[in-house]
Amino acid sequence: MNESRVQRLRRGLGPFVVASLLICMGQSCDDDFQVSVLPPPLFVRSTTPADSAQLDQPDPINLSITFNRVTKVSEVILDLYPVPAAAGTLQTTGSGRNITWFDLSVNPTRNVHTLLIDSQAMENPFLLEWNTGPRPFGRFSGVVTSEAPAVESPEGAVIFALDELSPFSPLQPESFLDIRAERISSVGFVNSVDEGLYGVSGADTNDVFLVVVVKDTSGDGIYDPRDDWWGFYGNELTNEPFSVPANGGLFNSRVDIDVKIRAPR
Repeated sequence: MNESRVQRLRRGLGPFVVASLLICMGQSCDDDFQVSVLPPPLFVRSTTPADSAQLDQPDPINLSITFNRVTKVSEVILDLYPVPAAAGTLQTTGSGRNITWFDLSVNPTRNVHTLLIDSQAMENPFLLEWNTGPRPFGRFSGVVTSEAPAVESPEGAVIFALDELSPFSPLQPESFLDIRAERISSVGFVNSVDEGLYGVSGADTNDVFLVVVVKDTSGDGIYDPRDDWWGFYGNELTNEPFSVPANGGLFNSRVDIDVKIRAPR
């Protein structure tokens, strides 16, 4: 049975309370009964701008994220794709449930921007996307599977579309950490045979990508092929990644950019 990273923390312990019982031999246990309360899982309630918003004056922007409970900047990981022109500053605002990204300047060479929001306390990553110009038609889609779906399912896996000329090498998983993807997406649905369906859209029609899929199985909010289950589109016997063109076909529904994730080696 698959467990989320939050479920692993609470395996067999109930939803919010972890109780440590000390066995007492012939004496009262009242003083030794210890209870610690874990906070509920973290999730995004709303954002400003909203998901899929069209920004007429995109630079700079103040991005506000509202969570279901009080949180800290240090508890949450925010990554913008493609890389922003200026990073701005992150602050906890409002009642403590909000994190605001002030003075964020997006990449002027792209019209579609995706924010990855993740945390050890979140069940799955949250992706927020907005447009700063006409949305390009480039797209591709596929299926993510797992070499051992009973251990790790494709649910929660993130698809990273790297520039074809990027220095990524499957033989050197650490090379992935130095590359900022041009487009990202996530597994949106896992069917009855453990296939995770995904789609990447909003790419320029002349884009060509290398596709890498990583699931944060270590639960640290960082997508690292050295520690997490991952895979790439290509020849796994020769470790040769295949190029994926963003075909731009509005009515092209082929699902053939398939990736299998495996345990880190």
